[in-house]
Amino acid sequence: MRLTQIEFDQIKQQIRYEPETGEFFYKEDRWLERKFSTDDPAKMRVVQQPKKKAHNAGDRADKIYSGKYVGVYVLGKVLNAAHLALYFITGHWPETVKYRNHTWDDLRAENLQPITRSQQTTEAANARYEGQERGLPKNIYVTSNGKFVARVGDKISKPYDSVREAVQAKEKGRWL
Repeated sequence: MRLTQIEFDQIKQQIRYEPETGEFFYKEDRWLERKFSTDDPAKMRVVQQPKKKAHNAGDRADKIYSGKYVGVYVLGKVLNAAHLALYFITGHWPETVKYRNHTWDDLRAENLQPITRSQQTTEAANARYEGQERGLPKNIYVTSNGKFVARVGDKISKPYDSVREAVQAKEKGRWL
């Protein structure tokens, strides 16, 4: 998801990012307006309820969503906090993010690096094959879902989770 400059300006008015700690904070109090209308078209009217406080200025804006990633709720949507942090730092929305220390909830500026999806796939493949100095072994390929296959001529192996399994399949002649 890319942000427009107007949206980013609105976010900067509502949230501040601290690069040293990797934390996001709300700049001002936010109130929720609760409005209701009746279902009967003849009685359509808006009933204003008392306002309810959503958060205070200085409250943390980042939190863990679904136990999988850190997000920030702003402009009525949850944005990935790592992407948002890099946007605060560089002014550009990254395609994807590399965590230098491999800790997904460490959002300090020194831990975040913008990378492309192609770089991410290559690094993931290389990381799963220890001992290989550059790239993948000959005739071993990464599929679009991150699995590894061995291929020789028109023969191809089934997808494996690791490079080692694909290499063994190639050596033992396990083909589909």
